[in-house]
Amino acid sequence: MSKKFSCAIVFALFIVHSFTLAQGYNININITAYPDSVVYLGNYYGDRLSLTDTSQANNGHIRFADDENLKQGVYFVVSYEKKKLFEFIVDDDQEFSLSTPMNAPPGQMSVEGSAENELFFNYLAANKRSFEQMKALQSRINRLDKDNDSIAVLKARIDSINNASIEFKVRLIEENPSTLTALLFKLMREPEVPEFFRDDGRHDTLSAY
Repeated sequence: MSKKFSCAIVFALFIVHSFTLAQGYNININITAYPDSVVYLGNYYGDRLSLTDTSQANNGHIRFADDENLKQGVYFVVSYEKKKLFEFIVDDDQEFSLSTPMNAPPGQMSVEGSAENELFFNYLAANKRSFEQMKALQSRINRLDKDNDSIAVLKARIDSINNASIEFKVRLIEENPSTLTALLFKLMREPEVPEFFRDDGRHDTLSAY
């Protein structure tokens, strides 16, 4: 099985229907310094984004609730100006709390009552650290002359960070196989393509596709 993953997190096309009996959802969110009085709950369905619920924000305190269960999948909180603030996971357990400062990185998200989202935000924080490290190294490479000996060293460090990030995802899948977060990464996993060669020994890229 290939251990390659897409560099960007793609949430589109990821939605899972819940087959549990309807019990409703109760999601409490606290966004410190949230400036507006209205906030929206959205989700991904195929290649579309849709708004699922609307709530009032009282000094950043927000509650999304209903008697019917949400479909399982990836959801996002949207500001009054239609700016996406952050994403989170909805699984079978649909009563939990999220707390974060406005525009804060994933590592500052506090989760209560949802092991799924603890896993999800731990991954997001680790992924952001890896991305920032690789971005800084690539910036150093871009400032060097193309024949500088340091480029090879810096590229090796980027490869090492990227490989560690891939291994992190693989371990997450293996250690948490029944979670939606693991399922998301399985959907993101690139297929392993065998090598195709022509009779003359040349690489046949068309057959590989």
